[in-house]
Amino acid sequence: MKRRKKKISKWGFYLWICGFFLCIYVLLFCELIAIGYSMYKLKQEYEELNIVNKNYKAEYLKLTSPDKLLEMVNSHGIKLVYPKRWCYLPVEKPENPERERINGRAEATTE
Repeated sequence: MKRRKKKISKWGFYLWICGFFLCIYVLLFCELIAIGYSMYKLKQEYEELNIVNKNYKAEYLKLTSPDKLLEMVNSHGIKLVYPKRWCYLPVEKPENPERERINGRAEATTE
């Protein structure tokens, strides 16, 4: 006796294909939702770190202000000594204006 191969009708074949694509669609949709949740967590973590960074910047600026530095120096008993040859020098334009265009820097010398 020979076994007969079962023939699948067109509708059965179409249902099988639709079921296959439906499973792929559901799998991709679940992956998309999981990616969305992980992005939300990362966004919250970024915002928290950004707030902490802003707090550290504010603290740094507060501690490095000239008044605070003088207060800390005086509280620790450190005396500030100014250099003997302390002076302000004016910044002059270079003689050659083409040189200024090349590097775009202002140069000053000490006397």
